[in-house]
Amino acid sequence: MADEELLTVAEAAKIFRVTLQTIRNWIEWGKLPALRVGRRFLVRREHIEALLDQAQAADGAHATGRDVWDPSVSRLVQPPAAPASASLWDNDSESAPALSPKRG
Repeated sequence: MADEELLTVAEAAKIFRVTLQTIRNWIEWGKLPALRVGRRFLVRREHIEALLDQAQAADGAHATGRDVWDPSVSRLVQPPAAPASASLWDNDSESAPALSPKRG
C-alpha cells in the first residue's frame, strides 16, 4: 500500500481545475471513489488518473460538465457542434422569411 498515493479533496480539485464542492459531489455520486478518514476524504491518485483518462479520451478536457438543472447528472464535456443558422443574412434566400417595408 506504500505505492498508493492518497490526495486530499483540495489537491484533487487543483488537478481537475474544479471547485472543492465539485470533487465532493463526484465522491457523493460515486464518480470518484474516496476513503473517509474522520471527517476528511482522501482520493487515490490511480482513481484520479482513471477519471482524467476517461475525460481526455472524449475531448481532451480535464473536467466533466454537469447539468445545470439536475446536478446529479454529470457527463464528459463534448466539443460544441456547429450551430444551425437561421439568420436572415444567410445565403439561402428561399428559407429566410421575406421582410416587408415598414409603413407608417
